[in-house]
Amino acid sequence: MPEPLRFPCFVPVDPLDQGAEKPHLIEVDKVKCVVILTSQAAADAYFTRRFGADARTRAHVWTFGEPAGLLKYLKQLKPAAAAEGAYHVAYDPLPERTVYGSVRVLIEALEEEVKGER
Repeated sequence: MPEPLRFPCFVPVDPLDQGAEKPHLIEVDKVKCVVILTSQAAADAYFTRRFGADARTRAHVWTFGEPAGLLKYLKQLKPAAAAEGAYHVAYDPLPERTVYGSVRVLIEALEEEVKGER
């Protein structure tokens, strides 16, 4: 997890026909990852690289303003992501360098952070 993980953070998603949304998955070093964007600037750059001129109309995100919201989302997402072979998260993916880490480790870190907020 980037130290410190900044909030709000964003998880880009693709809308599905059934009204649900599927998180964007990318590969980093042959490891499938869920994308987490840690600033509005990172989100803008990610969507511009992915969609070009259509970025504004094709960009969909879940926005998390605090650790508890992201923690809940990741816990719900974990089984579906694992079914897709995604056991990692990629932070602010860039063509030249992307930091990634375990979904499990991020969940554990967020649990500690949420516990400390109480």
